[in-house]
Amino acid sequence: TIGRLAGMLDDRELAPSILGLLCAAKPPPAKLARIAGNLAALVGDKAASHTEATQARAAELLLHIQGAGISPSTSAPTQEQMSASRSAGHMGAAPSMTITPSGPAAGQQGGLALEQCDGICAHEESLDNALRRQLEEAVAKTRQSLQVRAEAVQLSAALARHRLQPLPSLSFHNFDRSLSSFK
Repeated sequence: TIGRLAGMLDDRELAPSILGLLCAAKPPPAKLARIAGNLAALVGDKAASHTEATQARAAELLLHIQGAGISPSTSAPTQEQMSASRSAGHMGAAPSMTITPSGPAAGQQGGLALEQCDGICAHEESLDNALRRQLEEAVAKTRQSLQVRAEAVQLSAALARHRLQPLPSLSFHNFDRSLSSFK
């Protein structure tokens, strides 16, 4: 299940395969919302323990979730998700991991709401980072493409300048004189 896969996202070798599978399968965003915190933590990883391609795939899945208009905080965590999150080491990092107390513990709800806001903020920040990374990659690819085309244009311009040089004036007086002396 998706919750079990989320527990394996921290493994540097398994994460690219898992994210590739999830990107190819494109599960419903409601199911992916369960692991949004894990994906956000992977995208926002400052230590860069994962490759940029892995982080980009996680960002793609976050965008898939966000594109459906599903907020990770609206889904209630399952027992499976909680255990996957604990094993992944992201307890509290995901907005969907916040448990709202009821009954006597309801007085602590203000603190949990703050944690939930922090989780939402972290999620939005990771989405922002993912979009920024995708934009930077697109700009870099465009610059490379333009540089190749610029070199071709410069080569064509140099060739045109060479071909359009004025021809030296030709004087046939020496030839005419040689021809008349030969006759």
